[in-house]
Amino acid sequence: MDGGKPLQRLERGAPGHPLDDDGPSLLHGSRARALHADARASALLHEQPPTANRMRTMASAADLDAGIFERGEPVVVHGATSEWRAAQRWASPEALCQHYGDILFGSSGLQPLELQSYIQYSKETAADFPYYIVEREFEDERAALLEDYQAPLIFADDLADIPGTSSQPHWFLGGPRTGSLMHIDPRSTFGWNACLFGRKRWCMLAPGTDMDELGLGDTMGAEGGPYAWFVDHLSELQAAAAAGKVCMRECIQEQGELVFVPFGWHHCIVNLEVSCAIAHTLINTPALPAVWPRLRARYPAFAITLREMLQCPNGRPSLAAQLLDPVGTADVVSTQSNPLSIDWQDVSENPV
Repeated sequence: MDGGKPLQRLERGAPGHPLDDDGPSLLHGSRARALHADARASALLHEQPPTANRMRTMASAADLDAGIFERGEPVVVHGATSEWRAAQRWASPEALCQHYGDILFGSSGLQPLELQSYIQYSKETAADFPYYIVEREFEDERAALLEDYQAPLIFADDLADIPGTSSQPHWFLGGPRTGSLMHIDPRSTFGWNACLFGRKRWCMLAPGTDMDELGLGDTMGAEGGPYAWFVDHLSELQAAAAAGKVCMRECIQEQGELVFVPFGWHHCIVNLEVSCAIAHTLINTPALPAVWPRLRARYPAFAITLREMLQCPNGRPSLAAQLLDPVGTADVVSTQSNPLSIDWQDVSENPV
């Protein structure tokens, strides 16, 4: 979406409307591989992951504690959304349309359209990598979405007043074959993603994974989309994991489940059916001591500035006292004239 400009309604039949021609994008309109009709690919992605690769599970969000950050392992939490208003309002495409169907949403490369029209498109399109709604602007009628859920307490954004520790919420809505390509969340943040309806397949690779050695270095921005990425690489990665060459975690995320993404883990997600989710990436008080060594090594200027802000009397001195420099860490002096102007440069191409 374009910097706060009012969204304009796009009538069906207008150029670029996805219900007519999958939109103008060669990427999101391509059907070159006919993945929608590939039964072998569908069977591969819908098959449950090998037992050795499966993410650890928790029975409820009440079982979450600070140990989740120290262990640094991906987790699937069952029943995490049961108390949310979204559990009713986002329970299905039909429920979502009942409450938000007339609201305009945007998608990359596509003019905004009503949510109900997008859902129709997502069910009908044969594109290999269809358009995907990733909403980050919650103004006007879309603001109500933020009132429909509340993060589990352990994931509370309690450092949000400090620049760089949190991101905007990301609200996802997409049909089969949409999703996110392999990536790492920025600035040593952790992430959580709750699925309100639909099913999502996840693949995660541990920090320090050599993507080039696995032959994946050129696939991080693969133009075929996440579904094609899974079809092309999932079996090879599973074989590499079985041979002990890579630490890999997988799951098929079901309705009502929350996936925890520890800092530094590569992850790729694809929707297996029409799916809706809410996600956040952040650093908060319970996570900061665990992530500090990595943050200090990779983003030294930001880390030192962050600690200085926490040391202020109206900051969080007790938290700052836990943030010790690793042995052998070179001193970095903050030269920021404005403590809120932070150097984000990553000093290393490889995870620490």
